[in-house]
Amino acid sequence: MDHAEYQRRRRQLDAELRAGIEMLQEGHRARVEALDSLWLKATEEAPAGPSTPPEPTPIEPAPPAPAPSAPRARRGAGELLEDVEAALEALGEEFEKKDLCRALGYTPNRTSLHRALWNLQGEGRIEPLRFGSGGRATRYRKVSPSPGS
Repeated sequence: MDHAEYQRRRRQLDAELRAGIEMLQEGHRARVEALDSLWLKATEEAPAGPSTPPEPTPIEPAPPAPAPSAPRARRGAGELLEDVEAALEALGEEFEKKDLCRALGYTPNRTSLHRALWNLQGEGRIEPLRFGSGGRATRYRKVSPSPGS
């Protein structure tokens, strides 16, 4: 896809958004008019209440789409591993990736985090208790250092 194709598709999506918003607004206006006519009919039958329908409220335009978040700063080689090692100290004996991210205070790049976990497994500092599948996450366990180490 070149830049011209991107621009064309972007304009098309924006046009579809505007058309969808206009359709929603028209549908809303039709429902409000139907409600107003029901109100008028009800007030003509029972003159106890006010005889004019309430003023229509102006429709506010949809808020703009949020700007894409700024890309995360790249971490230097080994910095993530150091962060993970420090975060492991705050975790219990067993943990999952979400627990580790909570202890880190941020969510690192997925592949970088898995590489750090792989390195820790290779060093014998953690081991998988249960491999993830489907909606289940892999569960890890800290390995206690052997007495001879």
